Amino acid sequence: MNVDELIQALQAGDRQRALILGQQSPDEALEPLIGLLTGADAVLLGGAAWLLGELADVRAVPALIAVLDQNADAAARWWAADSLRLFRDARAIEPLIAALSSADADLREIVVRALGETAELLTSPRAVSALTQMLTDPDWGTRQSAAEMLIRLKSDPNGAAERLLLADLQDAEAEIRLGSAWSLATLGDDRALDPLVRLLYHPDPRIRASAVSGLAELGDQRAVSR
Repeated sequence: MNVDELIQALQAGDRQRALILGQQSPDEALEPLIGLLTGADAVLLGGAAWLLGELADVRAVPALIAVLDQNADAAARWWAADSLRLFRDARAIEPLIAALSSADADLREIVVRALGETAELLTSPRAVSALTQMLTDPDWGTRQSAAEMLIRLKSDPNGAAERLLLADLQDAEAEIRLGSAWSLATLGDDRALDPLVRLLYHPDPRIRASAVSGLAELGDQRAVSR
């Protein structure tokens, strides 16, 4: 494998090419990709974190945790959390919990999802407790993601997560309704169906497109006709 060619593909945003190159020689790609995590180039760092997650070599986990713990840039930490989500490695649980205190809402949301998906394979009362606390986060996307994760983990004994998602289905903001419906659709809950159908007629094409995708998640034929 040509390392320079791999880096050029990542720099150009050609992730399909980068993945092909990385999969050809994953052992040879590992150290160069880890090295990119400490660089100042945000595009390369994000691409490297993504590719390390795709290659799924657990030797990359400590380096990704270091980015999550130490990098001052929220976008870099986002990429690290998103990659760690794919590993579902116990070593990431405490760093992910610590990252929930970030001031960046997008980072908190991806960390919630990474923590929930990691806890799916591991028994972690700490993760469940942290996710439960995020039900009151000021960011609605983070709250909804925490609710979805808790339901997936079957860790919603008093129904708080379910009530949050159902309440958000009635919110005045279309994006909040869409987010809640998407979470419910992902969980296979048919109560997302009618809200998604109503959003098919929203004036914002992005919301309409997301509603179609949500209906497809539920296997509803109306997604085919849009």
